[in-house]
Amino acid sequence: MREKVASLSKLVSGQRREHLAIDPFIGDPEPKDTKVRTSYVSTVAGVYKDILAPKWKQMIANALFLLEDPSNSKEHDLMLKGAVYAPRENLLWGEKMVNEHVALLSGGGESK
Repeated sequence: MREKVASLSKLVSGQRREHLAIDPFIGDPEPKDTKVRTSYVSTVAGVYKDILAPKWKQMIANALFLLEDPSNSKEHDLMLKGAVYAPRENLLWGEKMVNEHVALLSGGGESK
C-alpha cells in the first residue's frame, strides 16, 4: 500500500499545475462598432452604477483604513496603495462609461 501511495504522490508532484496566463498584448475589448458599442456602454453603465461602484468604493475604503495603521511597514503601505490603484482605475473607467451613456441618451454624440 505504501508503495502505491508513494507512486501516486510521485506522479502527482511531477504534474504541472496550470496557471492563469494573461496575454500582455491583449487588445482593448471595448467594441468599436457604433451599434454594438451603444449596447455595451448601456450594459456597463447599469452594472457599474448599481453593483460595481459601491463595491469598489468599499474596497478602496477598506484599504485606506488599513493604510492609517502607524505600525505598517513601508512595504505594507506600498502593497495597500497598489490594492487601491486597480479599483480606483475601475471607478474612473465606469464613470467614463456612464458619461458616454448619458451623452448617447441625450443625443449629444455617437459612441466613440
